[in-house]
Amino acid sequence: MGVNDLSQVQAVVGNNVTVKPAYGLKALLHLAIQEAGEEKLSIAKWLVERAKCYVQQDVLEEAVSNTYYSALERAIIHRQSGILKVLLADIPECIYRGKNARDGITLLDLAAYVGFPPCMQLLVEKTGTDITEQDEDHGIPLHYAAVQGNIECMLYLIEQLKCMGREDLLNATGGEFGFTPLHCLVHSKELKEDGVNLRRVIAALQESKDIRDCKGRTPKDLALSIHGCKISPDLL
Repeated sequence: MGVNDLSQVQAVVGNNVTVKPAYGLKALLHLAIQEAGEEKLSIAKWLVERAKCYVQQDVLEEAVSNTYYSALERAIIHRQSGILKVLLADIPECIYRGKNARDGITLLDLAAYVGFPPCMQLLVEKTGTDITEQDEDHGIPLHYAAVQGNIECMLYLIEQLKCMGREDLLNATGGEFGFTPLHCLVHSKELKEDGVNLRRVIAALQESKDIRDCKGRTPKDLALSIHGCKISPDLL
C-alpha cells in the first residue's frame, strides 16, 4: 500500500491502542519517508502521534523504540529534513540521543557520514545533540564526515567545536588506525581540488599535520601512500 492518502493509513493502523506497534506502524513510517516526501508531512506526523499513544500509556516496548529510531535513520539517509523535524518534535529524548544498538553510532554520526548539513543542524540546534560524543573507537561526528570527504559537514562541525571551545577535538584520534579527522579526510579524497572550502578545512586541522597514526604515518604520509602524486603539494 502507498501512503498518498492519510485516511487509508488511518484505516490500516486503526485507533485501537492494543494494536501491536510492529504491525503496520514501522512499515508505514518507512513508506512515509521513502515515498511521500516532505509534501506529505501530515502522514508522517499522524503516524508519530499514533505511536505516541504507546509512550503516553507507558508501554514503550522495544518495538516502538526501534520504530522511532529506524524512522529517524531513514529520514537522514533519504535526506528528508522536513520529515526529520516532524519526527524529532515529540520523540522521547532517550531515543534520539541514543546510539544504534547494531553499530554503536549516533544519529549525528550518521548524518555526518551521509553528508547532509540540514539534518545535522536540526539534530544539533533543535535537540542539543552532543557533537563531542565518541563512539566505541573514540570517533566523533567530525571523523564520520571526514571519512566520506563531506567538506560542508566538516566545516559546520569545526565551527561548532570552536564555538564550544573544544578545538582540541579537531585533532582527536579514533578508529582502528588512530586517525585524526585530517587522516580520515586524506584517506577519502585525492586532495587535488583547489576548492576554497577544502582549504578552509585543512587550515582548521593544521595542528594534525604532524600527528602520526598507529602505523606511524602523518596525514601527508598517508595521502602520498594512497594517492601518490595526485595531491597538491601546498595542501599538506
